[in-house]
Parts: sequence; structure tokens; C-alpha cells
Amino acid sequence: VSEAFSPPGATINLVSYIDGNTVTRTDGTAVTLAAAGDLATFDAAGTEPGSAFSVLGPISAAGIGDGLDTLVPVAYAGTSFAVPLSRDSQRFSFVAPFADAAVDLYEGNTLVSSFVVSTGTPYTHSTNDIGAGSIAIIESDVPVLVTHRSDIGGDAVPLYPARTGTCYAVRSGELRVGYT
Repeated sequence: VSEAFSPPGATINLVSYIDGNTVTRTDGTAVTLAAAGDLATFDAAGTEPGSAFSVLGPISAAGIGDGLDTLVPVAYAGTSFAVPLSRDSQRFSFVAPFADAAVDLYEGNTLVSSFVVSTGTPYTHSTNDIGAGSIAIIESDVPVLVTHRSDIGGDAVPLYPARTGTCYAVRSGELRVGYT
């Protein structure tokens, strides 16, 4: 999703959670992982923001090369997101996988910007209007995929759609939670 992914010379590492998994990129390039736990290195050349990968079963995937190469599962598509911000100016990258999306970006309850994300076409929105220590709220009329990063580098973080109910996390040195 992030426009900052620069694949020349980069790779995407894949691990399968099932036997006999095949991962295919939209251009037809594929890798096959024979057994659960197998690792494959996928040449990232040809992978652009908005590229899609289809899989037969669950995988873990991580790009390497420039630190801004987050792969986002289509299951993360949503219409409402909340992200706490900690530093710098903000860069939000979007892909609308299903239909054109009308997106509103808020700092808390204050509308900062409105824009359209065309189906399948990556869109990046940079803003100085939402400060560190604030919360960004993203509302869309149709599901979108979103990543966030600061404007001076750092890893892109895939945003999970806002929801009610139980949320689970992995043990980590840091946890950021946004709420509306």
C-alpha cells in the first residue's frame, strides 16, 4: 500500500502456515512453498503499491529493502480507522480494492481533508495539519486499505479498521491504540 516501497533489489520473504501453498502476484509471478514453515524469497521487482498477491492459505510476509514495505491483507479493508500519532508530519497511503472511495481525514473531530481514492490506484496523503500527540480519524464510504508512517522515514504501519468487541495483540515493546 505504501508508495515508499522501492522494489529494485528488494525482496519479499514468505513463510507458509500450510503445506502446498502457492503465492501469486497480479502479474502472474508465483512461488510455491511445499511444507508449512518453508521460507521463500520472492523477487520484489514488479511489485508496486496496489499490487495484489493471492494465496492458497495463510502466510507471513515481510518485505525488506527500504523499511517502508508493509504488505496489508485485504481483510484489513475498512471504512473507519483511528491512529494515535507520536511524531513528525503524517503520510497516509491508501488503496481502494473494491470501488472508488470518498475519504475524510480528521484530527479528532475536526475535518482536515477530503479526497477520493480511485479503485486499485494507490494514493498518498501527506499532512502537517495533524500534530504529534493527536489522533487521526479516517472515514471512508467504501472499504479501503491504509498504512501510516511519519514523513521522515520509518516503517509503514498497516491500520486495522476500527471495531467493537475483543481485540488481541502480540507481546511487543510498544502498543499504540486509537479509539473514537
